[in-house]
Amino acid sequence: MDYAMDRRAAQMTGPGQAGPQQCSGPSAFWVSGRSPGDMSALSARLSRLAGAIDNARARLSSATALEWASTAGDAFRQEVALRLADLAAGSSDVRMASDYVAAYARVLDELAAKGPGLLGG
Repeated sequence: MDYAMDRRAAQMTGPGQAGPQQCSGPSAFWVSGRSPGDMSALSARLSRLAGAIDNARARLSSATALEWASTAGDAFRQEVALRLADLAAGSSDVRMASDYVAAYARVLDELAAKGPGLLGG
């Protein structure tokens, strides 16, 4: 997978920063047009992003398997559980966005099939 453009976008927002600026979401790097093909490509990209979030979630989950019996270890596991829930919700939201964009691409395809004037072409 090629995430070069995503990495450039992350570098512009400052990797490692806390908060919403860490992942600024879709930008000019993500979409180059409005055709059905462009929307299908965006849907696929969102789907890959959801997969990457799931992979990060799996890696973080493995950190809870450490045998660390202490108050700090318990606090760590509790915090990881919260972050795992956040990642699961984020992945679900991104997958839903991918589904919506894919549906929009299908509508654009149907409109294009009905005539070139319907999409401004």
